[in-house]
Amino acid sequence: MESRGRKLRMYVERSGYGTSVRQKEGWSQDWLVGGGEMGKLIRSMDWSRTPLGPIESWPQSLRTTVSLCLASNFPIALAWGPQHVQIYNDGYWPICGDKHPAAMGQDFTECWAAPWPVIGEAFTRALAGETSFLENQRMFLDRNGYLEETFFTFSFSPIRDDAGVAGLFHPVTETTSRMLSERRTRALRDLAARAGKAQTIEETCTLAAQTLSEYQLDLPFVLFYLFDDRTNEARLIAGAGLPQESVAMAAVVDLGAPQQSACH
Repeated sequence: MESRGRKLRMYVERSGYGTSVRQKEGWSQDWLVGGGEMGKLIRSMDWSRTPLGPIESWPQSLRTTVSLCLASNFPIALAWGPQHVQIYNDGYWPICGDKHPAAMGQDFTECWAAPWPVIGEAFTRALAGETSFLENQRMFLDRNGYLEETFFTFSFSPIRDDAGVAGLFHPVTETTSRMLSERRTRALRDLAARAGKAQTIEETCTLAAQTLSEYQLDLPFVLFYLFDDRTNEARLIAGAGLPQESVAMAAVVDLGAPQQSACH
């Protein structure tokens, strides 16, 4: 028996089987390395409290995908399993805003409920196996305690395992600054082009108000007054974005009268 045991140990060592087992065991413990701040967060979380279960029990497909996600500088999120558990990297972290760190491990559909009317169809198609791509998509996000207009270019791609679609791969680029800058530049161009055709100051104000009424997301309302030095009054010439009966839309403002504060 002792001789047979020695032979078995010699076979294992020659075949490399024992080394392979040790390597697999080491990999199962050490696969989640690096990954910046999100890597640290993932390692510190108790995943047994989530639908994914303890991190030691994660399937190889999930481990590999998370490793790729964390190793990338590009903003990437994953939605894994029937509960769409969200995992993301350092690049995606700023997109979450105040939702972080609660967003890590949260149901993706719950985390992004506000823009769901915009992204929900693409998400559902990807779950069915069809990659979806949206470019410069406008949506309103509540990520800093208020709804803000944002723009993103992103995709949802299915991640498959032996059972089918196990999760979604979600790379994202935020294009908010560029899209807002382009729109506001266009507003200035339109304003200059239309107002330049005016023959009088009054007509200039009217054309300007009409032009800016098309950009209410940047200027919710505008009022144009002309000042009369003789009467010390300002007279409303044109406006947009406010109803005619609004108290803020005074036809004449007496600049010599003491102004009452709206704060009490």
